[in-house]
Amino acid sequence: MRFVRTRIKPLLLLGSGYNYLRMKITNAKISLKEHNLSSATFNDIYHSSSGALEESLYVFIQGNKLTERWNALHDSDRFNIAEIGFGTGLNFFLTLKTWREQTRKPKRLFYTAFEKYPITKTDLATIYKKWPNLTYENDTFINLYPDHTIGCHRLLIDTDITLDLIFGCANHSIDLIKASAKLRVDAWYLDGFSPNKNPELWSYELFEKLAFHSAPDSTFSTYTAAGAVARNLRAAGFKVKKIDGYGKKRHSLIGILDKTESKTLSSCATPWLNIKTSKVFETKQKEATIIGAGLAGGTVALALARRGWKVTIVEAANQVLHGASGIDQLALRCRLFAKNSSLSLFFLHSYLFSKRYYSLLNNGSAWNETGLLQLGDAKNKRKLFDLEKIIDIYDSRVVQKMSPEIAASLVGLRLQNTALTDNLIYFPEGGWVDSLDLSSNLFSHPNISVSLNHSIDQIIRENKTWHLTSCRKKPLSSPVVVVASSFAAKNFECLKTLPLQEIYGQATKIPTSPKSERLNKVVCGERSVFPENGGHHTISASYFRPDQKTLSPEAMDPKQLNKENISRASSLFCDNGIFQSEDSDALSATRSAPPDFIPIIGLAPNFSQMRANYLAFTLNKKTKFEKSRNQDDYHEGLYLSVGHGSNGAATCPFAGEIIASLIARDPLPVSGETFDELSASRFIIRDLKRQKIRFA
Repeated sequence: MRFVRTRIKPLLLLGSGYNYLRMKITNAKISLKEHNLSSATFNDIYHSSSGALEESLYVFIQGNKLTERWNALHDSDRFNIAEIGFGTGLNFFLTLKTWREQTRKPKRLFYTAFEKYPITKTDLATIYKKWPNLTYENDTFINLYPDHTIGCHRLLIDTDITLDLIFGCANHSIDLIKASAKLRVDAWYLDGFSPNKNPELWSYELFEKLAFHSAPDSTFSTYTAAGAVARNLRAAGFKVKKIDGYGKKRHSLIGILDKTESKTLSSCATPWLNIKTSKVFETKQKEATIIGAGLAGGTVALALARRGWKVTIVEAANQVLHGASGIDQLALRCRLFAKNSSLSLFFLHSYLFSKRYYSLLNNGSAWNETGLLQLGDAKNKRKLFDLEKIIDIYDSRVVQKMSPEIAASLVGLRLQNTALTDNLIYFPEGGWVDSLDLSSNLFSHPNISVSLNHSIDQIIRENKTWHLTSCRKKPLSSPVVVVASSFAAKNFECLKTLPLQEIYGQATKIPTSPKSERLNKVVCGERSVFPENGGHHTISASYFRPDQKTLSPEAMDPKQLNKENISRASSLFCDNGIFQSEDSDALSATRSAPPDFIPIIGLAPNFSQMRANYLAFTLNKKTKFEKSRNQDDYHEGLYLSVGHGSNGAATCPFAGEIIASLIARDPLPVSGETFDELSASRFIIRDLKRQKIRFA
């Protein structure tokens, strides 16, 4: 667990009714009496007491003419639906069922839903018993459903169905979407509580934002026919039509976007972050080459393959998941911060997404949700953090404060008293990933091919195509390239100034003993010790930078490092002789991380050109630029997923989803601010403002 100093800005712009210095969410308070499901907060029903399914079909699916439109758009790549007020998920389930029954339809369905007060998983399970016709859809969803934590939860429902659940105030959550990466919604479901109970969801302010994020000819439907709602929709640019309502309701509203002109961005303060004008690459030739078959490369490949792309992975080593990605057991936990910010949300949602990701991949065969105990003397913790603040802002299903007494009885082995401090952290849903099992299924998608022993010497772009040269094999050409190997990136002329530092580490693999096999949690202290896996334990890891001149040859000797790992792991427990060193194996690898220990994810900057474009920052760091200045800030069709360091098990799957979304022009699963903080351009702009001329 790394706790490093990272400058972060508190995230405060997220809506009234919440303390957004915390990342917790307030769950819905519901009342379920007889056939009526109602909200105690809004004193309103979620849906009709009878005919709820039929009303949802009539108002939303028929109201937006989905089956007819899907049939007409069967050659298109994706259809986007967005819902204001997810509630019980009924509209989503019926849409999902209708989609699966339709034979002619677009290739993928993307569904975005906003919800301020999510219903708890326990309450939903009770509600779903009333909908036996939707059992399959409900079961698929409930296994993945998160009922806590603000922000965007991306759920991979099926190979062709993605659900983004965005928890928080809709009016403010939609502001956080990157303006130059609009949702491009084809159909809106307006299903908030009634306008007189929850007027915020029916305001002109919100409808104007919906229009901005709409695709051409976007439609909407809603159960209400309130005059104020109709007027606000018209003012926002929608044509509105009143139709017969369902059941006892006299009327409801449907409509289509009337305004077709696109709005300009309201601010040009950071044109280097405007991905719309930085030429997000579009191609009908859905082919991509990924450099690196580690965890970063494999997860990007699978995310693209799910979207119908043909992916070629080139790897210099003789196996996939080589090096740090191939350590037998990889810990999965959340990197923690003492305050909410765009970065703390990134690491939190990386952890939550990756946990769902591993549980789905090959039916979760590589995932082991054992729980993870973090001791107070964890290696690389540079200073004590405020545990009370951590517990206050994170949900208890993410992290818990653990008493020494409970911790002592939790792991299956007796812990030393010196390890049982008041600074113990427990990740109840954390655990570890079996990298051997992962390697056998991460690359198995039919759209993925892997070329091993294939090092790339240089990448050059000519005629809208990237050309990859190799001294070992024939050159390759590809419209899209993702660099997912930090070490390869430093060899390419166009990326050689990426600020990546190497960190060497050695893990140790030791056989189990009658005593050690009782260990049932991942325990992280000065070393991390994993439960038994195939007759052995993994102990990880010693860390040092290869350029440290104070290290003696003896200190870098694998046998000596093994002994040190075993000694430090043994010191966590009371019993003697738990771990034996005679048959230990060394698992050495080098990780890479930027100086701020934040991974680099997204478009690859044109370093020299961006430096020239914003050189005025060296004279005045408050210089303002025209947005037209950044047309050549980024290389077309070149993307990065590098520098994940020791957090890679959590951040790589989420990074893969971000990059695939960017390439395929899907909605991004992170806020605009988070996306910007992950960009490699941060180093260029930061150094210019500090008058550090690092990038030539």
